[in-house]
Amino acid sequence: MNRYRLAGLPGDAELELLRRALARRGWRETAGEDWDLLWSGPIPDGAAYAARRPEQRINHLPGSVTLHYKDELAHFLAAAGATCHPRTWSMPGDFAAWRAVAAAEPGTIWIVKPKRLAHGEGIRLTRDPATIAPDPDVIVQEYVADPLLLPGWLGKHVVRVYALITSLMPLMAWLHPDGPVKIASRPFGTSDTELADLARHLTNPAVQREAGEVLSVDMAEYRRRLAAAGHDPDALWERVRSAVATVLEAHAEPMLRASTRVTPDLDGCFELVGFDVLVDAGLRPWVLECNVSPALGARGAPGSPHHAAQRRAKAAMVDDVVGLILHGDPGAFEPVTPGLDRGPAAT
Repeated sequence: MNRYRLAGLPGDAELELLRRALARRGWRETAGEDWDLLWSGPIPDGAAYAARRPEQRINHLPGSVTLHYKDELAHFLAAAGATCHPRTWSMPGDFAAWRAVAAAEPGTIWIVKPKRLAHGEGIRLTRDPATIAPDPDVIVQEYVADPLLLPGWLGKHVVRVYALITSLMPLMAWLHPDGPVKIASRPFGTSDTELADLARHLTNPAVQREAGEVLSVDMAEYRRRLAAAGHDPDALWERVRSAVATVLEAHAEPMLRASTRVTPDLDGCFELVGFDVLVDAGLRPWVLECNVSPALGARGAPGSPHHAAQRRAKAAMVDDVVGLILHGDPGAFEPVTPGLDRGPAAT
């Protein structure tokens, strides 16, 4: 019987959907070293890759931190000339260049983000360049100040898009059409007072939970709302696919270099990445950040429609991840990289 091991994950609520998807396919959990699949929260250390047998699979490419770290994400996208990510400056090295831009563009809203933190921690917004210092732990980014606002929703929204990377050489990646759409619980606004209210600007569940309710819809509801507002959901999805493909292509070589420094054998290693994509008023998608080890548990108050929407979206995605990685069945996953068809994945 095939066995899987879970490591460094936060608890039963996060693991339920993954356990169910594996159990449906006859897999059994183990706490020992007799695993065929290791699903870890953090990226394992080099020893885990060195000890891995050829038939064992690990849910991380060790170099995927180039996507996850905000400064490296921006660096490699800029090097590739990509325009799907807001203009970003990494402190302290880019401080002088950013100050020159800020002086030439008065009134621009800047968002300051820690390079290596998550869940909205340490983020702030400002129009005043004088309040920003060359802190080596942060990036400074141009804030997308014209988000698409849809009728019936109080605030802005961010689309969570899941990509599954099954190979880096050649690059092979898949995009899932189901993902939760995270909605801010407070009306959008950019006055100085409103800029200080992060719940208007960050859709992170951790921020929204502190403000009140975590609001979400699934992709089917999002598409209905787009169409009702006169927008073409299919055309927008193609733009999103293109933006995600651009990020993956810009990072394929850096990820490969970083991964092969840890292990020369990446067969059986894969990466599930959660992309946060903001759609602006002109229907242009902006990839804000990429999350390695995206949360697999549903957010929102249990029993609420928002919790149910997250659960539907994540259950479908998790089930298809397991099907593709372990059995070569892509389910609803769509190929997002050139030369990849919907046949069995090379894993």
